[in-house]
Amino acid sequence: MLSLLSVVSHAQDASDADADTDEGWAIDTVRARMAYFDQRGWGAQSQADVQMIDGVQRGSERLYVFSPSLQLGVRQNERTRHVVTMPIDIVTSASADALDAISSASRVNEALEVDIRTLFRPTNDDEIGFRYMVHLEEYLKGGLGGLSYTRELADDNATIGLQVDAGVDWFDPLSPQGFDYGLTHRSRVHAALRGSQTLSPTTLVLGGYDLTYQWGRLEQTWNAVPTTRAAASPEELFPERRLRHALWGEIAQHIPQGRTTLRGRYRYYRDDFDVEAHTFELEAYQWLTRNAYVRVGYRWHDQTSPYFFTTFVTAADLSSDPYRTADSDLDDFRAHEWNMELVLFTSRDERRGRESIRIAYHRYDRPFMDIGVIAIGYDWER
Repeated sequence: MLSLLSVVSHAQDASDADADTDEGWAIDTVRARMAYFDQRGWGAQSQADVQMIDGVQRGSERLYVFSPSLQLGVRQNERTRHVVTMPIDIVTSASADALDAISSASRVNEALEVDIRTLFRPTNDDEIGFRYMVHLEEYLKGGLGGLSYTRELADDNATIGLQVDAGVDWFDPLSPQGFDYGLTHRSRVHAALRGSQTLSPTTLVLGGYDLTYQWGRLEQTWNAVPTTRAAASPEELFPERRLRHALWGEIAQHIPQGRTTLRGRYRYYRDDFDVEAHTFELEAYQWLTRNAYVRVGYRWHDQTSPYFFTTFVTAADLSSDPYRTADSDLDDFRAHEWNMELVLFTSRDERRGRESIRIAYHRYDRPFMDIGVIAIGYDWER
């Protein structure tokens, strides 16, 4: 939940008892989620149930995902805290890879991730963070490690932070025809600069810049590119290097008279594949009663496609163009997202713990794609 909203929420609990301040190892946060993800779409990169739609050979991108997740916050002592996040994805797919045109090998896939963050405060104004993550699924194994530093300034009214992390994925690059070229990898290094400033007791601004460098086998090798029916569909091919930039800013405003918090965010993205994107987000948090609030949001995203995007290749293209992709996620499109969440507090007692139940719905629409997500959750923190 938005940090400004959390501060205001705590301020409304003047009647609650003070929190237990005993030191030592203890669980102070539990967050559990169960989400159901339903996707309907048609993409030129898929070979499942191929049809001619709007003049392009498109295959089904039908997808179901059941995703339970658990997050635990563990306080080691007054200066050290650990956060462990464990999402699990159970995927039922008509086109997770092109081999489903031949078999059902990937119709059900499971993925597990363990993400651990350790936060250490050597002083009251400094925080050092360590991150280590492992990802496991049917064809891919990956890991990530990172370091961050945050400094609180101006009597805790401002912060500045730096984050650096690096990761690698190992996987079998299966071709659309089922050939396995042997184990390969993709790697990345990411750096981010963050900052925040409290402008008033009810106004907060945030911003940041992200730089990511990727190298290795960057394409999803099972994705196909449409060609003549007489020839086997070739796999997509990416350059072996990619540099990505993202610049973003955010403002949050609380309106005490209406017990309302408004949030707006803009993000600009560009990379050396010639992809450029603009994203705007608006959210509103409204307290309905002392123990319930609702969050509603809208997101607008507009992006261009990489210079090597195509929905059809000829024999001449295969011999002259070194790179190609027909992935619908990389097409030139404009997308709209709507979301709503209802949060009901069953306890706001600081000694017992702040306990809540959450019900959320998310809708995503773009050309040839629509996604619905239903999620329920449980939160407890002290």
